[in-house]
Amino acid sequence: MLNPTIFFLVMLPPIIFESGYSLHKGNFFANLGSIVLFAVLGTAISAFTVGAGLYVLGEAKISYALTAKQSFGFGALISAVDPVATLAIFSAIDVHPTLYMLVFGESVLNDAVSIVMTDTIIHFNDTEAGSAIGSAIGDFFLSFTMSGVVGVIFALVLALLLKHLALHNSSSLEI
Repeated sequence: MLNPTIFFLVMLPPIIFESGYSLHKGNFFANLGSIVLFAVLGTAISAFTVGAGLYVLGEAKISYALTAKQSFGFGALISAVDPVATLAIFSAIDVHPTLYMLVFGESVLNDAVSIVMTDTIIHFNDTEAGSAIGSAIGDFFLSFTMSGVVGVIFALVLALLLKHLALHNSSSLEI
């Protein structure tokens, strides 16, 4: 059976790395504010809407009754949208690069937002509501920030390593 920790630590990073490596950096950073707004706020709104809807439908006995924590955890987990078909159509019809980058950048970042949001909700304790919400928001931003810091550190170390490795001398090591 696949352990979620193995998935998050071994299988997911190469997928995210490839997406980040292949994107056009100029368009991405020129639209970073909009992309982050769509990724964070859009995913949060989707997670809240799905979680609240699932909880209310469960309380009304229309669907299976879940606790608030389970409902919002599922909402956060399911909120990451992967627009592969949309991006393929955008490439085929040659849409404006800004529109393509907004959708592509949001799809790359919303996966990370969804993972961090789900992790935050899973670790959310049933304590006093005000302090629990503040703690959850703090945990979310701490996890989001530290993930970025670890990613930048790994990227810098790998860039330095690849700069000083003479891969062109051994073609069997090249990818």
